[in-house]
Amino acid sequence: MPTENRGAVTPTGGEPPIHPEIIDILRGLRQMGMKLRVESNGTPIGDQQAQVLRDTATSVSISLDGPTAALHDDLPGVPGAFDRALGGVETLIKEGRLPFQIIACLRRGTRPVLAAKGWRPGGRAVMPIHVIGNSMRPCLRPGTLVVVEEVEPADIRVGNVIVLRIDGGQMGIHRVISTRGGILTQGDNLPRPDGVVPAQRIVGKVVARWRWRQLRDTARAEEYLWLHAASSLRRLRRLLRAGVKLLAPLVCAAVPLRTIRFAAGDGGETVRLYLLKKLVAWRRTGAGGSTMWVHPVFENTAVERRLRAIGATKDRP
Repeated sequence: MPTENRGAVTPTGGEPPIHPEIIDILRGLRQMGMKLRVESNGTPIGDQQAQVLRDTATSVSISLDGPTAALHDDLPGVPGAFDRALGGVETLIKEGRLPFQIIACLRRGTRPVLAAKGWRPGGRAVMPIHVIGNSMRPCLRPGTLVVVEEVEPADIRVGNVIVLRIDGGQMGIHRVISTRGGILTQGDNLPRPDGVVPAQRIVGKVVARWRWRQLRDTARAEEYLWLHAASSLRRLRRLLRAGVKLLAPLVCAAVPLRTIRFAAGDGGETVRLYLLKKLVAWRRTGAGGSTMWVHPVFENTAVERRLRAIGATKDRP
């Protein structure tokens, strides 16, 4: 079968994680383009199982049939099941990159207790993550705590901020700029779009973020505001860069370049050129040859001519 989204499968049981071939089953279903929502009582989930679930499952549901050990252990009739289930939950939290939710069997004895604690039926799997990197500045700065909710691709709208699985098991967070012909994303602080995102790579969308010392839901109007603000900021950056590039030859003529040389580890040499305190170019020579980099604003100016006079081959870092 083609590796496109074919729907969703929920392995249940019994207890799926203890099946002897569960790893091969999950990976096979994932290769067929299925979304996997695994249900478990949490007791057999250790570090190895959590890693396999992270690489294959879309989300995990853990059964907690009561907020106390007495209420939970009464249903399976196994003393200590509540503590072992919480151990599985803690393992998933430590893994950190897998959405999971708590499900419960509502009974006469547990429903009033759950209702009193503010638990409500329904909902989707959610997970908290911290933003890393600058691609979504200024909306989401590095270190910002966001809450990500599982979402169907058909429910994604322009302006939503979504979390994606990328190569190497990592996750990225970018904004949806178009849904025509597929979901197209781009970082608010990046000059170019990412391309169309396959449905199976979508983890969820941001529904809340930490600001003003509390967790606040993301409003639809706010998403539209940041969508258009980011587009305006990108246009402004392009205009500013074009203006600075026009002035670069005058700046180079008026301000002398400062050259710093130092020996490289392989017996070669590194040369850096500074304009005031700004690094505008460098050149490295060694056994493998010679390369150099010039800041885009100062290409085809005295800076690049200086490095070419040293005899380097132009390259980007």
